[in-house]
Amino acid sequence: MDYFKLTKGTIITFSEETETEKNGKKINIIPAWKWLLENNDPKEKK
Repeated sequence: MDYFKLTKGTIITFSEETETEKNGKKINIIPAWKWLLENNDPKEKK
C-alpha cells in the first residue's frame, strides 16, 4: 500500500470478514461472494 500511496485496501478471502487498521491504513477483509455481489452491477457503467 505504501508503494502506491494508498490509505485503504481490500483483501478478498474465501470466508473471512473483518476490518483492521495497520500503520494508519484501513484494510477491509471481505469474502469473495460478498465482494462479487457488491461490485457486480451490470447496469453501472465504468
